[in-house]
Amino acid sequence: MYKRQDVRVQFGTNYMVWGGHILRHTLGTWLSLVKVEKDIWKVYKKVKKINFAELLKDFFNNDKLKGTISVLLRNIGLSANRASALTAVILFREYTLDPGYYPIGGMQKFSDILKDIFINYGGEVLFSRKVIKILTSNRKVKGIVLEDNKKVFANIVVSNTDATMTFEELLDIKTLEVSIVKRLEISPSPFVVYLGLRKNLLKDISNDISNIWPFFSYDIRKIPLMSRKDIINGKVYITMISFQSLHDPILIKNNSTTIGIFATVNYESSNFWKEYKEKLSLLMILKAQELIPFSDQDIDKKVVATPYTFYEYTLNKNGSAFGWASIPSQISASILPQSTSVEGLFLVGHWTTIGSGQGGVPKVSFSGRRVASIILKKMGKEWKYGAYQ
Repeated sequence: MYKRQDVRVQFGTNYMVWGGHILRHTLGTWLSLVKVEKDIWKVYKKVKKINFAELLKDFFNNDKLKGTISVLLRNIGLSANRASALTAVILFREYTLDPGYYPIGGMQKFSDILKDIFINYGGEVLFSRKVIKILTSNRKVKGIVLEDNKKVFANIVVSNTDATMTFEELLDIKTLEVSIVKRLEISPSPFVVYLGLRKNLLKDISNDISNIWPFFSYDIRKIPLMSRKDIINGKVYITMISFQSLHDPILIKNNSTTIGIFATVNYESSNFWKEYKEKLSLLMILKAQELIPFSDQDIDKKVVATPYTFYEYTLNKNGSAFGWASIPSQISASILPQSTSVEGLFLVGHWTTIGSGQGGVPKVSFSGRRVASIILKKMGKEWKYGAYQ
């Protein structure tokens, strides 16, 4: 079950709602590309080689309006003058044509459903079993080796892990992809403060609100990325504040509220985060309290995740949140395609290039569906309506 979510952007005390009539009435010209142009391939031809700032220049003269529109690029960790225009247009299509959904019960529910379906079709899932090697013979996949040295033999392997790890560490042969992953730019990492409050914010914040992107600059060349120097000097930029429990009744217990406060940062070292983790989390809470009505006494639980935390749990290079950076030179499907130079090895997730850049769960899900189609076709089977024949 999913709940629809619109988008609110906050500038100090001013708000703008996306997904409703305000946007549709004031930005009709812009939406002629984003909404009216149904054929995404026509859009692709128009914008595939330019960045988002160049596209905005064709539509708007007002810098504040361009800055407002660009705020959604925080979803992929890039500024408008670096982000692919195609990636940005597709992102906006998701938020204006169908303003996004949140899985009731949390994001883990999405994975759980896929797992259950996989098992129902006869699959076996191994939890907490790290893969340490992909076996090959004559440049063909032969299986994998788990960390307990158990071997699982197969002539097809789909890798969802960081492509740098796949080609530099897991494979027992060198491939042409090694030089590709070395030159590709990765996206930044998040620093997140998760709070459980002894307070229900439902009466203070609209039930329609899922995320707030607070910012204090309309410069489309900047994203609120905190540098090492910023963190040391206590200079805080919040990328996004999310309120999962405000639209997910399963998460509301004992009149409480959950909040996620996100920042965009560089990776740094584990020692650096040990030193500044607590200081930065407290500063981010203070900044959030300028926008949201809660006090320190309302905080029942706090969990902090640094880029190193995300690396430890996902093994994504430098704790990267979005895989490869979605800049114009990196979105082509031919750069790092899902079919690799090793027969039987396929890529899936945000560490492959699918032709339109990254965009979270929808794009990752699309890559999974497409690689399934590619594999079935190679097996001589036809993909049809979510099944194969």
